[in-house]
Formats: sequence, C-alpha cells, structure tokens
Amino acid sequence: MNDENSARNNLSDLRLAMIDLLTHEPYNGAARDDLAARLIAGDLRFNWWYGQVVKKGLAKGLLWCDPTDLALEYIDLVDSLLEAWNLWKSGKQSGDEFFATLKSTVEQIEDWVGRAPNAPWDPARP
Repeated sequence: MNDENSARNNLSDLRLAMIDLLTHEPYNGAARDDLAARLIAGDLRFNWWYGQVVKKGLAKGLLWCDPTDLALEYIDLVDSLLEAWNLWKSGKQSGDEFFATLKSTVEQIEDWVGRAPNAPWDPARP
C-alpha cells in the first residue's frame, strides 16, 4: 500500500480539501490560504475539545446549547462547506462564492472554539 494514500485515507474530507487548496490549487492569495489553514486548526481544536471535554461530561451545564445539537450543527456546517468545495471544483460556483462560504465557516468554528468551556488548550484548566 502506498504510504501517501494510506495517510490520506486517515484524514477527513474537510482537511483533505483544505490541504489540496493550500498545496495543489492555483495560488488564491495569502488571505484565502490563511482561511484554509485556520479551518484546519479550528477543525482540529473543535474535535479535540469535543472528544476530551464534551464526551466526558466536563462541559455539563457550561455549554451554550445541547451537545448533540452542537455536534449536528458542526456536521451541517462542514457538509455545507464541502458541498461548496465540490461546486467550486466542478465550475458550478465561483471562487468568490466558495471563499465567502469558507470565511463564514471559519468564523463560526472559531467562535465555538473561543467559547469552549474547559478547553484542553486553556492554561487555566486544571
């Protein structure tokens, strides 16, 4: 088995799309590349926090919504971005439309991560 293919199979479609955007697409400008990098970081932090805090009940009573609703909202957000990615790649959507969707997705994930109670990366966390 090819090591590169094996590694790619272990990455989410979202991360693969952003890696492709950063490494294989024509250069779209630093601001747009920054959005892709911020999305990768936000996705990793959100999933790290959800797995280490929410699933273990360490955010009980501290979340701004039901944990299941948050997970479903996150999935919908990612699915919408991946749909926009596929539309852009197939020429059915402009780059500006895709990058507007990417920007709003990044901002939403960064908002959630910024409000995340008991975040593993928070130095005040015991």
